[in-house]
Amino acid sequence: MGATVEINNLSKIFARQDTSGTLKALDNIDLSVREGEFLTLLGASGCGKSTLLRIIAGLEVPTVGDVKFNGEAIKGTDSSRGLVFQEHTLFPWLSVKGNIEFALKSTKQYAQKKGEVDDWISLAGLWEFKRNYPHQLSGGMRQRAALVRALSVSPKLLLLDEPLGALDSFTRMNLQDELLRLWQEQKNTMIMVTHDIDEAIYLSQRVVVMSPRPGRIAKIIDIPMSYPRNRASGDFEVLRAQILKLMNFAKEVQEEYTI
Repeated sequence: MGATVEINNLSKIFARQDTSGTLKALDNIDLSVREGEFLTLLGASGCGKSTLLRIIAGLEVPTVGDVKFNGEAIKGTDSSRGLVFQEHTLFPWLSVKGNIEFALKSTKQYAQKKGEVDDWISLAGLWEFKRNYPHQLSGGMRQRAALVRALSVSPKLLLLDEPLGALDSFTRMNLQDELLRLWQEQKNTMIMVTHDIDEAIYLSQRVVVMSPRPGRIAKIIDIPMSYPRNRASGDFEVLRAQILKLMNFAKEVQEEYTI
């Protein structure tokens, strides 16, 4: 079962470390994420998309506005909201199996779910590597392990902060397919941060294009294509061109569209 997220009139201001001034990272964000949806936050570096994700995760607090998860205000982190970073964050002293077991133990789910650990390892295609440590795995394997570790605790919402950004293009495309498969099988709500236009179109049902700092929503684009998607199709090309224009001129167009 997925989850809904409601963001209303959200702004985030940080105090600058080197001066007495402030930095506005996000300004007047209004966004609704539907249950079971795969939604992507797309924008250039520094537009506040990762900050928005951290606020939804409960790691940051908005300066203005509020964020609700299934109708309740978000206050701190919770196992119902999983988070996967660009760096895999696996514990280096634990094997693949040990990392998944640790996640279950830390959320007090191990007793009821210990029989599922091997299933998660198999789902990630890591059965023959289940006793390997992170340094013994490729980058793609480590990210697959991190993904299933996050999913093993059954989060209703999975937040993905550029989890494929550090991978080579071939591995990245393969893991995009793996991520889609996991989403379709688990039916989680997913919110992913990326600066890759093709990745956003390939994965998500809606793309939220954000303008440069302070981050605002320039436009929300529906992706009506069915899965699996063809990156070389005419529809894909049209969407890519539309988003490229928004990325280049997001600051100018943000007042043109009413979300």
